[in-house]
Amino acid sequence: MTSSRDTKVVSEFRIHIDELESQPINKNGFSKDEAAVYYCNHLGRDIPKFIQRDESIWYDNINTIYEGNFRKNGLFFLSEDEYTCYIDFSVFPNVDLRYCILLYQRIFLSPPITKNMDDWFKQLSIKRSDFLELILRERITLILIQDISRYDRKFLDEVYALKPNAIVSRRAVACLQQCDIVETADNYLFGDGISIKELKFISEIVAKKSKMDASFLLKTLTWPITAKRASFDVLQLGGILSASVYGVNKIIDNPPHENISESSEFMLNVFSYAAHLSNSLNATYFPVKGQDGFTDATYTETMGTLLNFYKRATVNSLKNFVDGEQNLIKGNTLIEPIELVKINDYIPILELEEVLSKEIVYPNSKRLLEALADLNPEEQKQKVELYNTEVQKFLKAQRKTGVIVDLSAQTLNLALGVASGTPTGPMLFILKLLGKKPLRSLNPVRGLMENIELALKQDVKDTKNIHYLSRINRVAKLKEY
Repeated sequence: MTSSRDTKVVSEFRIHIDELESQPINKNGFSKDEAAVYYCNHLGRDIPKFIQRDESIWYDNINTIYEGNFRKNGLFFLSEDEYTCYIDFSVFPNVDLRYCILLYQRIFLSPPITKNMDDWFKQLSIKRSDFLELILRERITLILIQDISRYDRKFLDEVYALKPNAIVSRRAVACLQQCDIVETADNYLFGDGISIKELKFISEIVAKKSKMDASFLLKTLTWPITAKRASFDVLQLGGILSASVYGVNKIIDNPPHENISESSEFMLNVFSYAAHLSNSLNATYFPVKGQDGFTDATYTETMGTLLNFYKRATVNSLKNFVDGEQNLIKGNTLIEPIELVKINDYIPILELEEVLSKEIVYPNSKRLLEALADLNPEEQKQKVELYNTEVQKFLKAQRKTGVIVDLSAQTLNLALGVASGTPTGPMLFILKLLGKKPLRSLNPVRGLMENIELALKQDVKDTKNIHYLSRINRVAKLKEY
């Protein structure tokens, strides 16, 4: 006698899917060949082409992503050679887009959750047509982190028709994040040939020496590995907004100098997506700016630092990361672009972009920020004063002569206080003569030679930075301390 639990019922079935132009007369029942028929009204209709495109990217490549054969630089919207930033307007206000145009080649931008983008353009004092022109010029790419139903669909369709690659939906964003996690895990210093058991052993030893929690240390050491395992289901179901489920916020302890509170833990979870998304884009993140002074800067910066560590924790890159962190420990500060630059916010944004085209911005703005980032606050102040002074000298000389010249060819002329265009042959002869001891001891000559020596000692990067600041002076300049 066979018990009911041992009985196996074998049923044959087949699935046939038809996309219908309209609802059928009978929504369920049996077809002519006696197959059960069910009508599903949850299938998406009128799905935008960019959504279909990005769905295909995700489902067609997920296996090759895990195998490490599909890299994020293969995504249609990402160019790793560009100098970029990510700015999120989805919920909170943020900075004036003019700052981003000034400093970065491309702006990855999450638009606000609104059904009418024109209201948002009014708030920013930007024309809709100007914004679309910036998209056409490849200065702005839209990053959708919410479901498409929450946005101004008409505007999104307009962007897609204008520049298909300028709009990136949730599924492509998830693909980017998955690629980044896999690449980080595959390149991780402690992920190649080292077992979890060995990492647990190391964590226990370090915990005894440092009196830290061994489980916390293990989570810290293994994050890229565990994130790779946990992220797919999360990204598949919830997209990048669910990054807190697997993100580095899970392992952050005591930020910044005290025991973590429930509110801090909540904020880390809320803005985890922003830190992970900007890091995946290799983009500078602009913290949100609430009207009441609220900002997510502390939370995203903490997570960003940790993500940068994991990304740089490779045989080839770890030393550079450690050196950079040592600069911060010595008193050097992170550059806050908004605090650094004073911009003309009355000029139309397209007119601004004419001055600050992609070719001019990069690598000039990157070099400028890096030159100041290597300095402590007092040194930054001195450098900014030097730049502002030299820019004014350069512009004054241009106004006198009416000739636009390259600053690198004018350094000596500025030091000598003479107009540009002077033949260099006689000037070099005079310099050689004035440098001799008898003439050098005279007061006028001594002052002149000090200016000359200052110019000659000027770093080549300084000269280029001054040149760049001179070119953009009409629309932006460094703030005075």
